[in-house]
This record gives sequence, C-alpha cells and structure tokens, in this order.
Amino acid sequence: MGGPETAPRGRMLVACLDRLPGRVALCLTLAGSFAVIPARAADPSTASSLERQVKIAFLYNFAKFVEWPDGSLTEPRAPLTVGVLGSDTFCLDLEQGLEGRTVDAHPIVVRRLTGLEEARTVQILFIGSAFGSQVDRAFVALRGAPVLTVGDMPRFAARGGIINFTIEDNKVRFEINVDAARRAGLKISSKLLNVATVLRDTAHAGF
Repeated sequence: MGGPETAPRGRMLVACLDRLPGRVALCLTLAGSFAVIPARAADPSTASSLERQVKIAFLYNFAKFVEWPDGSLTEPRAPLTVGVLGSDTFCLDLEQGLEGRTVDAHPIVVRRLTGLEEARTVQILFIGSAFGSQVDRAFVALRGAPVLTVGDMPRFAARGGIINFTIEDNKVRFEINVDAARRAGLKISSKLLNVATVLRDTAHAGF
C-alpha cells in the first residue's frame, strides 16, 4: 500500500472528551495527516499533561475506527478493555479520561497490567516507553492475538506495533503498520488510515 491520500477537508474525524484530567474539555479534529495540540507550555509538566490528554482522545477515536474479529467481544455489551504496560501515570489518566465512555455499547475498561501474561486478554494495549526494552518480547507474546498495540517510542510501528504516536512541531501524529494490523486480524477504517502515516513491514510479509 502506498502513502494515504489526504482526507478532504469536509471529511474529518472528531473526538471530544470532556472528562479528561483536570476537567479540561478537549476536542481533536483529525484533518489531513495530523492533529494540532497546544504549543508546549513553559512548564514541562503542563506540556506533558496536555500531550497525554491528546493521546487519550486519540485512543478513544482508535477504538471507534477499528474492527475486531468475531469472538473478540463475546457479548453485545461486553467491556472493551484497554490494558497499559509501562506507564502508571498514563494508566491513571486513561482511567479518569475514559470513565463512563462506550464504543458501540461496549463500556471501556482500563486495566493496569503487571506482565505479558495478561496482554492477550485485552482489546487495546498501550505499551509505555518504560517497557521499551521488552517491546520485541511483547510482540512475540501477542502474535496472532486480536490486540491493537499502541505505543509512543521510536520505531514502535516499524518493529511490529500497530499504532505509534510521534510528536513533530508540537503536533501529535501517528503511524499505522497495516501489516501488523492484518496479522492481528484487525480491520482499520480507511478514514483512520487517511489521516495516518501508513507503514508496512516486509519482515513479516509471509504472515
């Protein structure tokens, strides 16, 4: 697959969350290939908090534009579980930001994971940079599992993760490895692909 076409300005994905940390109302509009976030504040902790809030809004949007295979969510109102490895702070923010949210009637549940043994039981797995040294082992453990892996570390998607956040010019962007998504049995909406940097990994072309 070549690079995605730029989405027409009239066709946008919007994620609005009003329960993010600090009760900051946040609306993200995905247009073109990126979403703009406020310029980094003078206080690094403020900038980091804003960045996490943007990523939470993206994660919520990802859940709405990814289709899991039959059997992944066994009941019509079964929880859609987001697991977190390697970032307790982000896990706490996710719990607060996604509390009470649903996707197609599936309530979102956030779980702090203690190891890879639990990772195959979730629908979305966020792997924080603190877990980076073990990320390749995580991909092996998840092979064949219908889990949307999301990270924010260099070459996460190129190494086999599905979605990776990047920061460029005070903007949160994201990459999608379509081969990794296919191996996991996930279908990603063209609307999401149209606003992402699309990658392939030839190392697993035979899968």
